Amino acid sequence: MENHRKKEAGRKNKHAKNERLFFKYITILLSHVRVYKGRNIFLPFFIFFFILMKEDIFLTHIPMLRLSNFPFKTLKSAPKVSDNRSTSLLLQGGYIRQAMAGAYEFLPIGYRVLANIEQVVREEMDRAGYHEMLMTILTPREYWETTNRWEIPEYFKVPGLGNVEYRIAPTNEENVTPIMGEFIQSYKDLPTCVYHIQKKFRNEKRAKSGLLRGREFIMKDAYSFHRDIEDFKAFYADIQKVYFRVFERLGLGADTVMADADGGAISDMNSHEFQTYLPVGEDIIVSDSSGYSYNLELAS
Repeated sequence: MENHRKKEAGRKNKHAKNERLFFKYITILLSHVRVYKGRNIFLPFFIFFFILMKEDIFLTHIPMLRLSNFPFKTLKSAPKVSDNRSTSLLLQGGYIRQAMAGAYEFLPIGYRVLANIEQVVREEMDRAGYHEMLMTILTPREYWETTNRWEIPEYFKVPGLGNVEYRIAPTNEENVTPIMGEFIQSYKDLPTCVYHIQKKFRNEKRAKSGLLRGREFIMKDAYSFHRDIEDFKAFYADIQKVYFRVFERLGLGADTVMADADGGAISDMNSHEFQTYLPVGEDIIVSDSSGYSYNLELAS
């Protein structure tokens, strides 16, 4: 009986504390109330906080980092590992560690940041109506021979049993095309776009500048399918807006431009690069008064 009374008293104290916090936050919300399309916007917040208090979960289940069992410490000084100062700061802050040139491991705090960035990308892609999937990293040789891309030196090959060779996918056009060919049976299935967020591997000749140029990295790649070129152009304009929204949400919008660039090994046509200005950037981006930008490599 005594234990029951103590538990009941503890429960009441907890509810009283939650109630005080509840009215504190409601006061803050009311002090910042605005009218949106003729309606007060504080009501949804009021209902939200009331439910949290009613269900006894108000500020009680927020995951917290416990430093008592967190072994990852910061460094006293920033190590010099590349010409990119941000990489040194990430190493000093305990966000990442370098496994070798062009390959980095994300420690718990760094991985949280990375996961948040991925989530921003995912939310904007899903908001646009695109479909997330996950394709394999290990891919069969015949896929790449079909598209005449097996002998590209920047793409890793690995041996299998016997005389079999595989490709570690640097991109997934070869994977996604037969997959979508199975499911797209009519023009009514078009347009459609799929994407995934996955590790990529490329035999980069100049693995430097820290995370900016690596042999192993995480990439969001998307693949779209269309009835005709006009349908594709409409999609292309929409996906540009999606990417600009991503950069805006990440706080990089003001420093990022979309520039014409060479298609490289992916395409014989020009491509578009979203370039963010950095003091250690390798590319030279030229912009005119109209806002048009291009990579200077394109001119050469």
